[in-house]
Amino acid sequence: MRALFLVLLLTIGVAACDHETVTTETAIVSDCDLDGPRVSPGYASLHAGDTLRLKADFLACGQVEPTYPEFHWSSNDSSIAMVDSISGLVRARKNGLTTITATLVSNVYSKASVAINVVP
Repeated sequence: MRALFLVLLLTIGVAACDHETVTTETAIVSDCDLDGPRVSPGYASLHAGDTLRLKADFLACGQVEPTYPEFHWSSNDSSIAMVDSISGLVRARKNGLTTITATLVSNVYSKASVAINVVP
């Protein structure tokens, strides 16, 4: 997991009487850009008639281990490769390139995709 950590340095100066007090505070701000669902494998090349079970998980920012919530699976072009909407089982049908998408059931805006290339 790749996370960027930015260090924000705040310096506050306070003037009182004829002397100056300087206080320095450091805050770590996390800029995690890999929060969300993942599909594996990330790419597949299949022959017509082949099947492949895709897997999806969810890795939230700061988590070490992923969780496995419920996903809904769909194919961009089911004439090339169709997918079972619950299990993620892909069946290659004819030559071409399509995209299979896993959508998190609890948040339809949280998605991950995999390219499926069906070859002769």
